[in-house]
Amino acid sequence: TVDTAFNWLGAGGSTISGAGAFNVNGGLAITQAGDRTLSARTLTLNSNSTWDTLGTIHLNSGGTISNAATKVFDVQGNGTLTADNAGVGGTINNAGTFRKSAGAGTTSITSDCCRSLTFNNTGLVDVDTGTLSFIANPGTSTHTGTFDIASGAVLSFSTAQTFNGATFQGGGAVNLVGGGHTLAGTVSFVGTPLTLSNASVGGAGNLALDAASVLNLSTGGTINNSG
Repeated sequence: TVDTAFNWLGAGGSTISGAGAFNVNGGLAITQAGDRTLSARTLTLNSNSTWDTLGTIHLNSGGTISNAATKVFDVQGNGTLTADNAGVGGTINNAGTFRKSAGAGTTSITSDCCRSLTFNNTGLVDVDTGTLSFIANPGTSTHTGTFDIASGAVLSFSTAQTFNGATFQGGGAVNLVGGGHTLAGTVSFVGTPLTLSNASVGGAGNLALDAASVLNLSTGGTINNSG
């Protein structure tokens, strides 16, 4: 447990590994260009965190980032968070706010060929600028929380996700550009356009777009939910 500020930094690579939870209670700052690897351990963020995106974050062998309720994980640029190199991949559990606050380009949530990166959003994913792209083998990624995409920003999913009562808002673009996505409960779009291309949505849930939202069904898109 770290009760003071934790700076994860350096031009070279560094690793957190071992067993059990690694609790950060005094703030986390991930900076500089070195690779940051979380291996086989849970990094529990009980305070606000920042990542300057100069270095890549790697999760492997079940490494897990858990962002606690009311806490912010602030992505301050265009970077890559990936599951790769070893073991079964990794997991991000977001009960607080996962925010892309800077960078006109793309922040990628990804994985290599043989691993998955599961991202579970029970809190808020906030895309203020640029593109947040989920391109990882998704594992059992399930979203019950809210996605807020600012006007001009983009949220993109190219691999299968489960949306269970999730809400999309903010006016930015939501693009499903690959994968078979499952709906459960009512998945709501509030003033926010949804585009499907080379992707499908199915399941027993309901896709509910209000009058200020637009549904675009493009090449290779399929809607076959029963809700």
